[in-house]
Amino acid sequence: MNLKEKFKKETGLRTTIKDGMGNLFYTEYYVEWLENKVKKLSISNVRNSKSSSKSGLKDNDITPYSEWAKKLKVSIPYIICAAIWFKDGNKYSHQPRNVDSGLVVCGRRHHNCFLTAFELNGGKKIEGLNEINERAVQGFLTSDDRFVDRKEAGQIAFDAGQIPKLTNCLFSEDLY
Repeated sequence: MNLKEKFKKETGLRTTIKDGMGNLFYTEYYVEWLENKVKKLSISNVRNSKSSSKSGLKDNDITPYSEWAKKLKVSIPYIICAAIWFKDGNKYSHQPRNVDSGLVVCGRRHHNCFLTAFELNGGKKIEGLNEINERAVQGFLTSDDRFVDRKEAGQIAFDAGQIPKLTNCLFSEDLY
């Protein structure tokens, strides 16, 4: 039985998650489980000061836990902040990598994004863009530079351990 199978058997949880772009990432729970396994193995090998028949490691082959943990760093996307994607059809530079046109405005809360957009527009109302409109999509920015809607953000925040319970509609108040 390999490590992934052992993890699934012990916890009943998935080892990987897939983002909207099709990239696979190890879940935070699986990484933590692996770290604990290796930490226990390293400690027992150091204490015994001899080769472990189970691990096949020799004394001089043991990688210190802290070094191993640094190598294991897995990039799990997480939610950074609230954002609104104003779909005006124009091209702007420095937008999230999955936004070809339109402007993404970020803020602590979604109302901050609307206020920023209002100010950027010279203090004038943005025609056709209001809180209930398909041209102004409320969502979030992720650590891997993507704009995601409230539903996908809920899954990402849950998988990253930012919220305790899965939700189909994430609110910034759920995070901070």
